[in-house]
Amino acid sequence: MIAECSFPSEMESLAAASGHLTPSLLMRELERLGRPEVPVYIHHMKPLYVEAIARELSGLDHRIEMLHQGRTYSLVRKERNRGT
Repeated sequence: MIAECSFPSEMESLAAASGHLTPSLLMRELERLGRPEVPVYIHHMKPLYVEAIARELSGLDHRIEMLHQGRTYSLVRKERNRGT
């Protein structure tokens, strides 16, 4: 899953008002999703807050990885075992 996380959690009111996520709002959404096996890739971090967002995300969930501008990524879908 690719999700945005634009502001640190201390700016939750601004993030919610502008339709963006913070690390704490992201975690709430991931809990609602109920799919802990799904990796989460984060983009759209506001440059001024990248370090604060990274600090918060690093302690929240092992499956979260921040994407970085200028890098090329290859996402490969893992085949699920369907019992056959």
